[in-house]
Amino acid sequence: MRLPRRFARSASRFRHETKAATAVEFALVGLPFCLVMFVIMETGLISYVQSTLDDVATSAARQIMTGQVQSGQIPGQSSGARLNGSGFRKTVICPKLSALLDCDRVTVNVFAMAETRVGSNVFFTSEGELIVSTKDGERICPGKPGELAYLQISYAMPAITSQLSPAIRNGAGTHVIVSGRPIKNEPYTVNLLGGSCAS
Repeated sequence: MRLPRRFARSASRFRHETKAATAVEFALVGLPFCLVMFVIMETGLISYVQSTLDDVATSAARQIMTGQVQSGQIPGQSSGARLNGSGFRKTVICPKLSALLDCDRVTVNVFAMAETRVGSNVFFTSEGELIVSTKDGERICPGKPGELAYLQISYAMPAITSQLSPAIRNGAGTHVIVSGRPIKNEPYTVNLLGGSCAS
C-alpha cells in the first residue's frame, strides 16, 4: 500500500528539516543533564556536611575526653553549669557548625560503655556491629575519668533529589548524615557535676 503523495512529501520535508534540531536535541539531553547536575551538587553538599560534622565531633570529643563537659568548664560559657542533651548540643556542638547548617536538625548522643574488652573492640559487639545508643532523644552520658564513651552526632539534611537517590535517604525525604567518635576519658581530677549522665 502506497502512502498518499502529499503525506510522503511532508514526511520527507520533516526528515530533512534542520531548523528545530537544536530544540529537539536539548529536549532529549537537557532534562538528564539537569538531573545529573542536581545529583552532583547534592553529593557535594553531603560531603561538605559530613566533613563539618567530623570536625565538630573531633572537637566535642576532645572536650569530653579532658573532662570539660563533665565538670561544666566549657570554653566561652559560664562554668559550673550541668549540660543536658539539648544544652550540650546548643553549647558545644552548634557554635562550631557552619552557618549553612540548621542546629535544630542536629541530634547528639553521648554514652559511656563498660570496658569489657580491650582496644577498639570495646566499641563493637562480638558480631562486629558498632554499639550505638538505643535511647530515645538526646542523652549525654560522657562517663567518668578513665571510662570509655561514644559520641554520635547526626544531621537530617533535606534531600534535593529525593526521588533520584532512594538508597541514601530515609522515608522522610532527608539524608541522615552521622559522625561518631570513640572516646577514652583521660584520668582528669576535676569535680563532676552530680554524676556523669544527663538526658
